[in-house]
Amino acid sequence: MHRFNWRTVGVYALTAVAVALALYVADGLGGTVAGLALAAGFPVIPKGYQELNDAAYPLTAGVPETLPYWWYDTQAYAAAGTLAEIPFFQAVAADRTLSNWVVAGTLPEPMYFGIWHIMADIFPQAAPYVTTNAGVLGQLDNVGLMTQIGRPIVTLTLSQKDYGPWPFSLLHATGGPTGGLQGTTAAAGSTQFGNNGIFDGGLRLQGAILIPPKTDFSIRIRMGVAVTPTTAQFIRITMGGVLYRAVK
Repeated sequence: MHRFNWRTVGVYALTAVAVALALYVADGLGGTVAGLALAAGFPVIPKGYQELNDAAYPLTAGVPETLPYWWYDTQAYAAAGTLAEIPFFQAVAADRTLSNWVVAGTLPEPMYFGIWHIMADIFPQAAPYVTTNAGVLGQLDNVGLMTQIGRPIVTLTLSQKDYGPWPFSLLHATGGPTGGLQGTTAAAGSTQFGNNGIFDGGLRLQGAILIPPKTDFSIRIRMGVAVTPTTAQFIRITMGGVLYRAVK
C-alpha cells in the first residue's frame, strides 16, 4: 500500500509558488505572469475605488502616470548600401506608421522613459515581402547581409555619453510572418521571407537606462561593410519600457 507523503507534497507546492513568484518578478514589464498560469495572460489585481481614483487622479501634480510603452522610429537603407551612420529618434515623422517619436532628439517635459528592450525590424520599403529569385538572393539573404555580413554595430547616446557599441544582431525583431511556402519551378531558384531573429524582446537593458526630458538622445547604427540588398529596405528600431508622464 502506497502512503501519501503530505510533507513532500507541501515542499513541491512551496517550490512551485516560489518559481511562479520569481517568474513574475523577472517579467520586465509585468505584462505576463507565466508562472501563475493566468488565463488572461496578465495579472488581475483587485483594487478599491479609492485606490483607483488615486491612480487616475493623483493628489499632487508631481505624481505621474506609469505605463508600458513602445517608441519606434524607422529609417531607410538604400539598395546601394552605405557606411554612413544611420541615426534614429532624431526627427518627428509626419507618417505615424514610420515613427511615434514626439520631439526631435529628446523627450518633452515632463516625460521620462526607462528602457527595458531594444528591438529591430528589417523589411522591404515596398512589396513584395516574400521574394522569388532565380538564385539564392532574396529577403532572407537581405536580413543576413544587414545583420551579419555588414558587421553592423549599434550605439545608444544619452546626454553626449555613449552606451555601446553593441552588435546589431542583438536587436531581434518585434514580429513578422510565420508560415510555410510550397511551389514548383523548372529552374533553380528560391522563394524567401525573413526577419531579424526570434521575437524574444531583443536587447534587454532591464530599465538600467532612463531617458529624462530635454536631454539629447539617439540610437545609431553603423555598418562595417557596405552591403547591397536586392531591394531598398527599412530598419525600424523599437524601444519597449516604462513611460512616466503627466496625467491629463
